[in-house]
Amino acid sequence: MNDSIIKLAKEVPIVDILEKLEIPYKSVGSQIKIQCLWHEEYDPSFVIYDSNWGHCFGCGVNKDSIDIVKELLDLSFVDAVEFINLI
Repeated sequence: MNDSIIKLAKEVPIVDILEKLEIPYKSVGSQIKIQCLWHEEYDPSFVIYDSNWGHCFGCGVNKDSIDIVKELLDLSFVDAVEFINLI
């Protein structure tokens, strides 16, 4: 897999991925927040920055779009990149 394909996948906004996976999110000012997908919580603490990576202030996890797809859909790196590039 070449670097330009990976770069394209990293440029897809996480919001587009959340919509495709039907994961609810909410805009709070200029931030986008979701319930963290890696621990249980009542208030959204996973904040998306620069549209392609996020940080959870509850558990401390950092994820980019490829990581999110890999882990939620149990895909390999290559399959996650291909999935994202189809969005």
